[in-house]
Amino acid sequence: MPCEDPGVVGYQCTLTAAGTTIGKAQDVALDLTRTMVETTTRDSGGAGEYKAGQLDGTGNIDQLWVPTNAGLQVLQNAFLAGTHLAMYWLDPDNYGWAACAVVSGLSHPQPLNDAVQLNVALQISGGAAVQTPTS
Repeated sequence: MPCEDPGVVGYQCTLTAAGTTIGKAQDVALDLTRTMVETTTRDSGGAGEYKAGQLDGTGNIDQLWVPTNAGLQVLQNAFLAGTHLAMYWLDPDNYGWAACAVVSGLSHPQPLNDAVQLNVALQISGGAAVQTPTS
């Protein structure tokens, strides 16, 4: 009996920044939105009308605190220097998203009964693109 592939799970995916794998990452997110430009007029027949506007995006990375991890160091250094990073959110077959991002915030929670983390906030700069194995 053939079984259906249940899809990709998060631990199979990779995140890279400036060519460095972001190791020890637990939860990773990329959130893209598009501003809506209202074009409703009195001729719109009582319904709102909109056009797609500017593309914006943010990202979050929650990773275990391992100060010797190269990915953690790339994120810290980019934050301190204010530099852009080429970022790739990819599945095991290298499909996903590519974007430039600025590290807009760092948080370093040290809970009493949980793992110490570095939480990273990203601001997408200049849009995003669908990534395929041939891109």
